[in-house]
Amino acid sequence: RFDPAIPRYFKMVDSVVVVKKQVGNALIDIYHEDLIQSPRETIIRLCNFLTLPVPDDYVNACASIIQSSPNQSRHEIEWPAEEIARVSQQIARYDFLQDYSFER
Repeated sequence: RFDPAIPRYFKMVDSVVVVKKQVGNALIDIYHEDLIQSPRETIIRLCNFLTLPVPDDYVNACASIIQSSPNQSRHEIEWPAEEIARVSQQIARYDFLQDYSFER
């Protein structure tokens, strides 16, 4: 059930690592949880990174359509402990995934 989803996901993560190495500071990390918790601040941060104007009406319009909580679809199925451990081991390999766990 979990194969090949887990290897496919981490293959995509590896692709992100390659891109991050190639573009350096030309890439910004935006975490979905930050967007949900602080939509206005995250949108402003993104606009500033892109050197775009940050009009209040734009920020308010964007923030108004952000969901108030993340969709945690992983809880819709039963995860075997070994699969949770497998994903946790993979997550540990990437700095930008360090804030993630099965619970978060």
